[in-house]
Amino acid sequence: MKLYARFREVVDALRRESPLTTAWFTSFTLSPYFVENYILPALLGDPHCPVRSIGFEALFHKILQNRIDVRFFYDHRAIDLSESKRTVVRFAAVDPQALQRKTGIPFGRGVFHPKIIFLQNESGKSWLFAGSANLTVAGWSRNREAALDREVRSTRNLQRIVEFFDAVAGERPADERALANKKGRDDWEFVHSTGGGSFLDRLLQDRPRSLYIWSPYFADDLCGLLEQRILPRMSAGAEIGLVPDIENEKIRVNESQRAFLKSLPSVRFFRDDPKSSKTDSPRMSHAKVWLSESHLAVGSWNLTESALHLSPQDGGCNVEAGIVMPVDTRMYEALRPKSRLDLGKVEFMTRDELDRDRQFLMSSLPFEIQVYRDWRYDRYEISVAGEEPTSLFRIRLPGVDGDRRLAVSELSQCVPISDIQRALKEHIFTVYNRDARPGDQPYRGMIIDLEADKRPVWRYSSLNDLLQDWAQDQAGIGSAAEYPDSYELAYVDAIDHQYNDEETGDSGGAARTDITFSYYTMFSAFENIRERLQSKSVDSAEALRIVVKTQPGSLFELCDKAHRAFSDPEVSPVYKWFLQEEINSLLKTAQARSRQLGEQVLGQAIDGKMLRAVADPSLFERYGQCESKWVACVRKIADYGKGK
Repeated sequence: MKLYARFREVVDALRRESPLTTAWFTSFTLSPYFVENYILPALLGDPHCPVRSIGFEALFHKILQNRIDVRFFYDHRAIDLSESKRTVVRFAAVDPQALQRKTGIPFGRGVFHPKIIFLQNESGKSWLFAGSANLTVAGWSRNREAALDREVRSTRNLQRIVEFFDAVAGERPADERALANKKGRDDWEFVHSTGGGSFLDRLLQDRPRSLYIWSPYFADDLCGLLEQRILPRMSAGAEIGLVPDIENEKIRVNESQRAFLKSLPSVRFFRDDPKSSKTDSPRMSHAKVWLSESHLAVGSWNLTESALHLSPQDGGCNVEAGIVMPVDTRMYEALRPKSRLDLGKVEFMTRDELDRDRQFLMSSLPFEIQVYRDWRYDRYEISVAGEEPTSLFRIRLPGVDGDRRLAVSELSQCVPISDIQRALKEHIFTVYNRDARPGDQPYRGMIIDLEADKRPVWRYSSLNDLLQDWAQDQAGIGSAAEYPDSYELAYVDAIDHQYNDEETGDSGGAARTDITFSYYTMFSAFENIRERLQSKSVDSAEALRIVVKTQPGSLFELCDKAHRAFSDPEVSPVYKWFLQEEINSLLKTAQARSRQLGEQVLGQAIDGKMLRAVADPSLFERYGQCESKWVACVRKIADYGKGK
């Protein structure tokens, strides 16, 4: 994994100078497993891969703690959704149709294909990786790939990188101060297809005499592309050398092209055999490299009309990017291929084989869709653009009961989350077309989490632990990721069941309440919660939200654990009654505080948490009128509201 070793080396060097602040990645396809097990730990300098959900939550918490802006952009049809996403790091789908509307460039039927990494630290030092490797295990280990990495010293290159991401994401990875501070010069150029001229024009501007192209994929009319679009831009008598992928002694060119290619005196094929020894199994040569006697280009450009933007009439241009740099004679001679490939000894593909080889994308929707999960308000925001969805299209969201009809609106559709635990552990939305043909698969996409630090992801393992910490006024103090033994996750991923349950906090049996029936602990805890709610530290809606719903031992977690206690026959009915009435009293205090702070959404959520499980008559029947008078006295003194 040479690329991975180099990536870690660059990240570590940037981190030694100053904290890493930005890590933005693009890829055609993307493996959540690879990203979360290898890329994210590398950004933190951590050599260990997480195993269980609690480890992934701790990993994400460290990214938040270190304030690293981490994002992954990929083609919206090409992500591997068979793998579970186990963090809420941003995976942002890119729809070429949206880029076409934004830039005016005909990307509509093309793919989002660049493979670049932009890194920046607090000191403003910037680094760029560009190459052919997707963010997958195969791309970074098994395949034969090509990549270049360079420090970004010039304002010109940094500005081009910023412009590229601004087109893709509508946001800029580097601030104006970083742009202004770039005073150096680069001996290379960042080239991308969202603006700033043609890659082919840039590469062939000096009309080279030779051009070698490493490409696993080729144009349908390869002869026409070479004869009519590339050779005329080169010097008279120029030659082109093609280095295809021959993983199975077969190249991705239609058999009908064989005779034409053999008849072209200016085109030769070369072998770049991925096998380094006779015992090695063949590996896919996925590199995309363009080499002339004066320039080297490494990036995502295959030898196709779509990659080179030579088919704008059908809207099939790809989004591509890479690095172009000058080369001297010594480098040119060292890099150019030497071993000729005899076309008579390799197989070409049939039309059916080529079509099957390209069937790797999910079907697109006739409109664009992005789903956000806003943890400030515990709701989904569905953004739909383009063609108006018909009533045939419905969306399914984790933690929401039933499917919802999609509609185009100037404002996002907002859907409240009803099942927080499901929403915490599931990250995929699904769009169904009721008029789909048999065998058609629904469209699935990744959800983008907003304000993920506000997720109520950590909780106490028992009600007793929760009350003990509140009684000592320790609840919510310190990070759950820093003290994992004190807490458990509010959800358990299905993958966790493959491992020992000690770390997941899931015993696989019935839920335990572990109540010691200490009235002193209960009342001390509730008094401290009340003081916290009324304290000067809770001076904003955000501070109130932390105590009510986000932190371990929150008021909402207390409500959920009380429901467990109510169903436990071992818990005293009197204890249950006090537990209910004290919690309701705290909920009313929190509700009054939310009104003071103008937080209506949270106030509505608090109202929905009021407990009504334990009624006074059940106590009277069991303990008689004497105890009922005592309960009435306590109710009056404690100011418990009747009927609540």
